[in-house]
Amino acid sequence: MEHEYYMKRCLQLAENGRQNAKPNPMVGAVIVAQNRIIGEGYHVRFGEGHAEVNAFANVKPEDEMLLNEATIYVSLEPCSHYGKTPPCADLIISKGIKRCVCGCVDPFAKVQGRGIQRMRDAGIEVIVGVMEKECLALNRRFITFNAKHRPYILLKWAQTLNGFISRKG
Repeated sequence: MEHEYYMKRCLQLAENGRQNAKPNPMVGAVIVAQNRIIGEGYHVRFGEGHAEVNAFANVKPEDEMLLNEATIYVSLEPCSHYGKTPPCADLIISKGIKRCVCGCVDPFAKVQGRGIQRMRDAGIEVIVGVMEKECLALNRRFITFNAKHRPYILLKWAQTLNGFISRKG
């Protein structure tokens, strides 16, 4: 139950990136220590810091000592590769976080579980699949493109009550 509470907050934060995070996915992150949120963030804009980076930047100086007992909740697996920014998995490791709770695995070819494995190899407890359905749904376009190598398609049409789309003309 506790995990779902914080993952819901991650999803709320992630929604804030809907317009500017593209083509990257919308991601939210929450850092929790002593049963309270000490930092939170989301991926604001493509090419800028990811959700994890922004969450760590949001931690107050007086709370930084709590990081070694903290849990970070992230709606999507932390990245493990260098792109426009360094790997978030490495940042989490360097901050001394003890647990990471991921909503879902990132299907992007350069990640695909590597971020999770990197954190586990560093001794961080990693839990995957909390509110997975909701996390996948939030980024269905990104997930479909990377997992199925096709665009996400939304089809809309109007029809009459008896099933016709148009009259003979």
